[in-house]
Amino acid sequence: MNQGRSGRFSGYRVNCDCVPSLPARVVADCLAGPRQVPHLLIWARVSFPTSKTSNAGFPSVEPREAVRLVPTPLCGESTTWVQVERWDGTRVSIRVIERPLPRYGGTNLLLICNNCQRPRRALYGREVIKHARYMKRVSSLVLRTAE
Repeated sequence: MNQGRSGRFSGYRVNCDCVPSLPARVVADCLAGPRQVPHLLIWARVSFPTSKTSNAGFPSVEPREAVRLVPTPLCGESTTWVQVERWDGTRVSIRVIERPLPRYGGTNLLLICNNCQRPRRALYGREVIKHARYMKRVSSLVLRTAE
């Protein structure tokens, strides 16, 4: 963690709420479907009009990202994979595992990050370029985690 002279955080900050993320619970819904059909996910930016005269009070919706989730069961393997395909045709396969919860015998679905190989609750499709202070879309090989 970067600290300035006052002991507070010093550096580039990213509001993770504005970055499209793929939560494990959405992937769980995709895998739980009985027909195993692909799912289309669309992230949109909703902006509300600032004046009462523009657009008669209706919000404008602008799509930011769209992906297609395809469950990919592999024969002979105990792990499950999900293929994420972006609108431009780039694809990445993500491994999905189930971990037991500490109480009452439940399980939790987690996504394995292709970069660090750690189980995560959500993966982000953007990468921060700290020295330039902007975000770029990650390559087709990796979906980043929030660090």
